[in-house]
Parts: sequence; structure tokens; C-alpha cells
Amino acid sequence: MFLGLDYVLIGRRIADRRNQLKLTQAELAEQVNLTDKFISHIENATSTPSLDTIASISYALNIKTDYILFGVDNNNPDELIMEIHRHLITANSQELSDILQYIQNSKTSHK
Repeated sequence: MFLGLDYVLIGRRIADRRNQLKLTQAELAEQVNLTDKFISHIENATSTPSLDTIASISYALNIKTDYILFGVDNNNPDELIMEIHRHLITANSQELSDILQYIQNSKTSHK
């Protein structure tokens, strides 16, 4: 299954977190060894960052790459449930059967 990335949202999440930390684009750029112009392009979705760049930015901003890429905070159970739901509604019957079997096996092994 292909999960499309929304680079507008990726840029927005990066900018929001950078602003929360009260960092300028230049300060973030210096931390990740990029130019402030490239950070601006990422935040405005006019450039597509590599996974290495996303990882570097995520480390500098002290957030998980999952959050930057998909907006998922794996520490928040409600967001996890919503993310699981998004995947379940697009799953076919075989995938749903496999998921159910995985959950049942996982619950048995964690008792």
C-alpha cells in the first residue's frame, strides 16, 4: 500500500515545531547543516526534503519522524487509534483477517 506524503503538512509541522522552540529558520538550518533558504522551501512545500533531511530536522526539533511525515504522535493513544482506523478502512478482507490474527496472537503472547 502506498502512503502519499503531504509536503504542505510536513512543512507546516516543521514550522510549527520550530516556532514552538523559538528557533529561526537560520538557527534550525545551522543545526542540520542546511541553508535557511532550503528550510524555508521545505516549510513552504516548494522543495521536497530527503528522508535523511527529515531525520536530521526531527532530531534537531526533538520530535519523531512519524509526526513530521504523518502527523502521528505515537505517545498519544487517541492519535494512534485514529491512525489505525485510517488504515483499517482501506484494508481488504484478507488484510483485515491478518490484522485480527496478529492482534489475537499479540494479546496471547503478552499475558
